Amino acid sequence: MKRAKFWLIGIGFFVVLAGLPFLYLREPAYKGKPIRQWMAELESSKLEKSEGLSAIGADAVPVLAKALASKESIGRKILRLYRTKIPLKMTKLFAKGMTEEEATKISRQAAFALMAYGYEAKAALPALYAKLNYPDEEVRRLVLATIREVGPGEESIPHLIRAWGQWTASSESLRADLAKLLGKVGGFDPNRVVPDLVDCLTDQSPLVSQSAAFALGEIGAPNSRAIPILISLITHDVEGIRFGAAFALGSMASGESAQAKSALQERLTDTSPLVRAGAARALWKQFNEKDRALEVLSGVLTTRNGRKFAAEYLAEFGSEAIDALPALREIALTKETYSLSGIDEMTAAYAAVMVGGSAPDVVPVFQQYLKSNNRWVRAEAARLLGNLEYRAKSVTALLNESSKDPDRNVRRQSQLALQRLAKAERSVRAEH
Repeated sequence: MKRAKFWLIGIGFFVVLAGLPFLYLREPAYKGKPIRQWMAELESSKLEKSEGLSAIGADAVPVLAKALASKESIGRKILRLYRTKIPLKMTKLFAKGMTEEEATKISRQAAFALMAYGYEAKAALPALYAKLNYPDEEVRRLVLATIREVGPGEESIPHLIRAWGQWTASSESLRADLAKLLGKVGGFDPNRVVPDLVDCLTDQSPLVSQSAAFALGEIGAPNSRAIPILISLITHDVEGIRFGAAFALGSMASGESAQAKSALQERLTDTSPLVRAGAARALWKQFNEKDRALEVLSGVLTTRNGRKFAAEYLAEFGSEAIDALPALREIALTKETYSLSGIDEMTAAYAAVMVGGSAPDVVPVFQQYLKSNNRWVRAEAARLLGNLEYRAKSVTALLNESSKDPDRNVRRQSQLALQRLAKAERSVRAEH
């Protein structure tokens, strides 16, 4: 009995020492408030909304990463698990440090703040990966969103795959988000990622199933096991699953697959314009059915829900889709738009340049949306401009201007776009 008591006292002193404030390093502050206080007060994913975090800049990232790693103190955990075995007089000795609820709250705040830093939070990726198995689903959701914003690389694959195996009981929306992220990084190592995504095609959740299909389409690696499953899904009752299956077949199906070709042809008259567009793209890419695909995509351009995707797919085919140029130009230049954000019009303008080789009359469309009140629209406009490469001479001037945008993500997209333009220009010069 005495031995057990001494053991408890020893642990108690260790717990007290572990919680002493001198073990915490001093952190940067702004106007007398430390980073963690600014973190706790952050209410927007816009970093500019936080005066303190904006002023401190990326120096806050290591502190936020440490806050993200917050966990229940040893004493609190012992007290929670063994309260009935600890003498009442000693419970105060163990009630030191952070509770499980406090750790969860701080982890949420830290993940949210890191998400606001976006690409500048790359140094926090190891801490983010470590938090993917945290019990609280909201923490995992924020962590996953932050990893996506930061921009993971090949090193993320084992962490994401491990999370996939552990998230079987998570909500369908969280698993769907993870499938999408696997699609973003899967191209680095398709052999590791594709098998799990193929298994997800038959998930009980339609949201997870369609997300897996789109992820497979984005990776584009051939997989014989996936093709028959995708063919069966292309007639599914859920529109999103049919669309995802068509998109994936457009990237994965072999031109020799008669069954895939027949299934896609049947979807050209689907009630959904999205499915029709996906099937047309697949038939054009994998089976060279240009004329019929062009006809269907041109028709989808006139629909409210499908025009953005139709424009994207026409852009993929470049000058082969020249017959669609008048319709694309009309959408880009019309004032009576379907999309409030202007995404449809920008995509049509982008496609017009890609298809026509040069379409100077639609380039001012991007200038208009680079001045949008919506920062995401401005960022998308910058991204699309960078994809035009050498096709529009006035692009560089527009991007130089947007690289001074007050929003950091717009500036980042503008800078990346300028880099792509410079690389394309060097390539053209080298060829001549």
